[in-house]
Amino acid sequence: MDADGAWWCYEVEPLQQEHGWYENEVGRCQRLHSGPPLEDWRSSLIRLAE
Repeated sequence: MDADGAWWCYEVEPLQQEHGWYENEVGRCQRLHSGPPLEDWRSSLIRLAE
């Protein structure tokens, strides 16, 4: 989740910036959902099993 409440998925682990995550110059990303932002959005990054 980004600081504004937008949820994204990435093929490759994203890099963190001031207000969210961004693609690591490889792989694809897609916006999934938007909702109320979490106070600690930086801890929302989840790695799914391959």
